[in-house]
Amino acid sequence: MQDVELVEAAPPGDSELRDAGRRTRGPRRRVVAVVAGVAVLGALAVHQGAADARARADLEQVATVPGVLPPVGDRLQARWDRRDDGAAPPIATLAGPHLVAAETTREGLLRVQEVDRATGRPRWTTDVPAPAVAGGVDPEAAEPVRCEPLDDPGRAARVVCAAVAPHESVPVPPGPRATTFAVLDAADGTLVAVRTVSTELWTVRGDVVVLASSHDTGGSTTWVVLATDLTAADEPEPVWRTTTPPQQRSVAVGPDGQELAWRDLQTSAARVLLTDGDHAWLLSADGALLRSLDTGARVATLGRTGLVGLVDWSAASGFDRPRGALVVGDATLPVHETLLAPAVDDGTAADVEVLQSFDGPVVVRSGRTGGELWRSREDVTATVLLDGVLYAASPDGVVARDAVTGRRVWQGDGPDARMLATDGRVLLVLSSLTVRAYALSDGAPLWTQDVRALAADGSGDAWWLTTAWGMLAVVSAHAFTVVG
Repeated sequence: MQDVELVEAAPPGDSELRDAGRRTRGPRRRVVAVVAGVAVLGALAVHQGAADARARADLEQVATVPGVLPPVGDRLQARWDRRDDGAAPPIATLAGPHLVAAETTREGLLRVQEVDRATGRPRWTTDVPAPAVAGGVDPEAAEPVRCEPLDDPGRAARVVCAAVAPHESVPVPPGPRATTFAVLDAADGTLVAVRTVSTELWTVRGDVVVLASSHDTGGSTTWVVLATDLTAADEPEPVWRTTTPPQQRSVAVGPDGQELAWRDLQTSAARVLLTDGDHAWLLSADGALLRSLDTGARVATLGRTGLVGLVDWSAASGFDRPRGALVVGDATLPVHETLLAPAVDDGTAADVEVLQSFDGPVVVRSGRTGGELWRSREDVTATVLLDGVLYAASPDGVVARDAVTGRRVWQGDGPDARMLATDGRVLLVLSSLTVRAYALSDGAPLWTQDVRALAADGSGDAWWLTTAWGMLAVVSAHAFTVVG
């Protein structure tokens, strides 16, 4: 026999275990870290791509809001101009992203064009035979052709333009006149429909055209208001029709002693407002008569929420302020303000009504109750409402506040801010012939520029800035110069 001693290997120490673990886990950890890093970068890229897509979609959406300018760079330049040729420029409107203008010709045609906002040149031109002006109209004596966008979600952008038959006497007597309406595809000018009807006033609500005509009988007047789809294949039947109660015609006198004989048709939110001198009628979206108003010398205006504002300007004399009121349901609420439509309004903060105090500050009220929500501490000359924020220009600069609560978001200093404009990315504050740009998000000042030298007529004498045609332009003695 032989003695054999069994010797066990010593158990590995902690350090050896850690080293072995590192040797086996190190490569695995590196692989996991690389995979995780790639996943994180991929997720960030997807998130950034989605954020960029949302930002592009937001800018595309805000670009269709009436009054929003084309994208503005960090240095304004002259883009194109219209020289003074002795004829008034046609009135233009935005239908989606398309700027459409129209005018009548000497040959009795309704000429409709899309204006390229970058160059000022026509993108398309459509001539429409217009029976209302078939005899031909001197362009210098013709009434301006008004165009309005038809709002029908899910369909291509369309526009309706109306040419009114000329009238020989001035002032034009009240009553219906032959009017040719042309509906066109705003993207390419394709003619969708053309109708000639007799009407006195018209406006657009959604995808229908609202017409109103007065009829005098035995010293009293009634109005017929109807909504119609002009694109119907056959002779269109009214979507709805309403006749107002007869009224005795009376004379309202303004602060200058002149007779007030205005007639107007407005639509906003779910309301239609017809005004005839010292009477007004408030209708629902389906034509139901909600209220008859005896306005007297007060001017009736329809707000963005459907509230009716009344202002008696004849009461303003010396140090006396005008008298104002809001029509809320069946009640009339006295106020010390008048409705102030924002220069740009994207429809957010839907229950907010913006008013201008007779003393200067802006006053924001509830569209449901007329109750005051908040008022500014400074005088206000113009407002812009975007994404729930109300931007207000004042002699000391511009202030951005939450439109519902009045909470100050930011404040930018700048002398004598008179008008506001925006391209959806920056806020432009216009002061005489100086433009100041601020970031919409936080009010950071971006740049300042004097635009006198951009006037295209060579006179060197620019007059003022305007945002007509949905573009920023310098008006001078003989030119309308678009800048951007």
